[in-house]
Amino acid sequence: MPNRFYDNQYIDYNLICSVDKGYKISGAERSYFLPRATTKLKPRYGRHQVWYANQLKDKEEREKAIDYVIDCIAEVNRFNSTNDEHKYDESKRGTTTLDVMKRSRKDRQDCIDYHGKACKICGFDFEKTYGDIGKEFIEVHHIESITILSRHDKYVGTDPIKDLIPLCSNCHSMLHRKRPAYTPENIKSNLKKQSW
Repeated sequence: MPNRFYDNQYIDYNLICSVDKGYKISGAERSYFLPRATTKLKPRYGRHQVWYANQLKDKEEREKAIDYVIDCIAEVNRFNSTNDEHKYDESKRGTTTLDVMKRSRKDRQDCIDYHGKACKICGFDFEKTYGDIGKEFIEVHHIESITILSRHDKYVGTDPIKDLIPLCSNCHSMLHRKRPAYTPENIKSNLKKQSW
């Protein structure tokens, strides 16, 4: 994305191309300067929104722009060919505000006390597999979304035996692969179709 200088600030231009032909260049590296357009009377700031660069007077600028783009692409290709592993900065912090429905620890524990600590879809037991570090670990899923369940006219609270089910992390994740979530029966029947 070339820049133009205006009022002591760089103003970005947007160039449009198809995704498969595009290379993203970080803002700090976008240093190509596009000179201002000229008329017979005087220089003007900027250019038209689309610069075809097909005039004879544009030849030198066009060739410089093409060389700049070719150099950028070569740099990207050089980087991609020398780094097997791409690294991304994930240290940036942000603040997110969520509107969540509070879950009841008592309902969760009552569900586990009644149904047990093994996944009700695949039978996985964290303690049997991981020993002490897996002891007391299981996820609990609302069979019907709490958002929907709580909107029923007759809703008076969550029944930990009828409305909740203990699940391993994998089965729980699979349930939530779509919205609305799959039912435990959907996942269980799909699991049975797989041959191990």
